[in-house]
Amino acid sequence: MTDAPLGLRERKKQQTRDALHLAAVDLVEQRGLGAVTTDEIAERAEVSARTFFNYFPTKEAAVVGLDEHHASASAAALAARPLDEPPAASVRAVLVERALKVTGDQTLWARRVALARRHPELTHAMTAWSAGAERALAAALAERLGVDAADPRPALLVAVTGTVVRTSLINSRQKGSRPAAAIEEGFALLDSISEWSQEIRRGS
Repeated sequence: MTDAPLGLRERKKQQTRDALHLAAVDLVEQRGLGAVTTDEIAERAEVSARTFFNYFPTKEAAVVGLDEHHASASAAALAARPLDEPPAASVRAVLVERALKVTGDQTLWARRVALARRHPELTHAMTAWSAGAERALAAALAERLGVDAADPRPALLVAVTGTVVRTSLINSRQKGSRPAAAIEEGFALLDSISEWSQEIRRGS
C-alpha cells in the first residue's frame, strides 16, 4: 500500500511540517537541545510561534519529526489490507511500510538517530510515540479480528512485530545497511530462532 497523492493544502501543510522538523534538527545540532526554544525553531522555519504548535506539541517532537497522525494512519493502513490476509502478515506489512516512510530520507534519519544518542529526552519521546501507535494498531487489529479489546494476543503480535522492526533499524544504522534489507533480515532471523527453539524441544 502507498500513500494517496496529497492535495495542494495537504502538500503545503507537509512542507511546513518538514521545515519545522529540519529547523529543529539544525538548531539542536548546533546548540544542543536545552539551548533551543520552540520560538527559535518557528523563526528559523519562517512561521509564527503559534503555527509551531499546530504541528508539534513540543520541541522534542519537532526534532524527531513525530507525526501526530501516525497512530491513525497505521490503523487505516491495517483496515486497507486484504481481509483474507493472515493477521501477522497484515501487521508486518503495516509496520514495515510506516518504518520505511520514517527512514525514507537516510541522511535526515541518521541525523535524528545521532541526536537521540546525545539527548535521552528524544529517545523517550520516540518510545512514547511508538507505544501509542502500537496501542492504536493493536486495538484496530482486535476489532478487525472480532475479538475482545482485552484479548492480549493482538497487542502481543503488534509488540513482537514492532520490536523486530525497531531492532532491525538499529542494526541497519550500526552496519550501514539499508533499512528494508535490515528489516527483512530481522524477520528471517526471528523465523530461524523459532525453528531453532523447536529443534531444541524435540531433542530434549
